[in-house]
Amino acid sequence: MGDRRKSLENIIHSLLKDSGFLVHYDRRVLKFHGKKYNIRPDCCYVFQDRVIVFEYERSKRPVESISKYWWLFERTDWLSNNIPLYCVVFLGGGALKNDIRVESVVILGEELERKYPEMFRFFWFREDEVCESELKDFLAGLLK
Repeated sequence: MGDRRKSLENIIHSLLKDSGFLVHYDRRVLKFHGKKYNIRPDCCYVFQDRVIVFEYERSKRPVESISKYWWLFERTDWLSNNIPLYCVVFLGGGALKNDIRVESVVILGEELERKYPEMFRFFWFREDEVCESELKDFLAGLLK
């Protein structure tokens, strides 16, 4: 795991530690109301009124980070939970070496957001361009 990823994780954990989440876990199968969904977010916070997942993508295939949410919404009963899912993707390393890789993530994320406007929110950042103060403001906005 890269230093930048660990730094982002630490910032997010420290900013959300007193945010009122019900459950937090890292790199475990997504669970909601006792049901397991066959995906593993890098980081997940379950709140009373939303689920926020974070993906830290440095591979040459970053589209895998967002495509699993396409699968979640299209191929499982996730929508029956009636809880919005906010997906935040940080792209770095190999994920940024080709514009088509970034564009693929953005296209799928935005398409999911258009298809499920009340249930899915998508955000992405270049991990080397986001600072702690921006993250703090962004997370405060997410929690409103």
